[in-house]
Amino acid sequence: MIYAAAAGARGPLAAPQAPPAPAQPAASPTANGPSDPKRTVAAPQPPPTPAAPSLLRGGSSIIRIAPDGEPREVWSSPEAVVYALGFDRDGKLLAGTGEKGGLYRIESEFAHALATRLPADQITALASDASGRVLAATSNVGKVYALGPERAEAGSLESEVVDVERFARFGRLVWSGEGAVEVAVRSGNTVRPGTTWSEWSAPIAAP
Repeated sequence: MIYAAAAGARGPLAAPQAPPAPAQPAASPTANGPSDPKRTVAAPQPPPTPAAPSLLRGGSSIIRIAPDGEPREVWSSPEAVVYALGFDRDGKLLAGTGEKGGLYRIESEFAHALATRLPADQITALASDASGRVLAATSNVGKVYALGPERAEAGSLESEVVDVERFARFGRLVWSGEGAVEVAVRSGNTVRPGTTWSEWSAPIAAP
């Protein structure tokens, strides 16, 4: 089985723009004599420079190639770019990205999870040692982190901004798994959270 990461979401090429109508040449008055009418001389104009079409957008995907050569997409993101692939001790695929040092664990083509975020811009290499730890090399800042194999006792996750596009009231919050969970929310009117956003709400604890 082969896994390959493809960076950049290819989109349709922009339609070529129609050439603009030629501009009128600048007038340069000349005369052959005192009684001759004024004439104009055409000054050559440089051709317009066409705009370069945008071929690639951000994001990436991971393709699994089966032994018979059949490719199948198992993970994709419109924003995160994959820089490294590896496996954990259970044989699950790991993807190190440039999305704020995000490390994803791909369970299958239908399920994946953000395992952790490292304090770096990119995860550029992944490996594992004999004890089952995952070793992650990062850039910006360049370091090597050892993860696991035991699970962390506590952690936190901050979601991306959700634009509900209208007045909304949130209903029940449901999760599965073991351990205590606390949830806090805040809101605002800008794409990125800032000083105009509300304060975090009081934690909503698991019943």
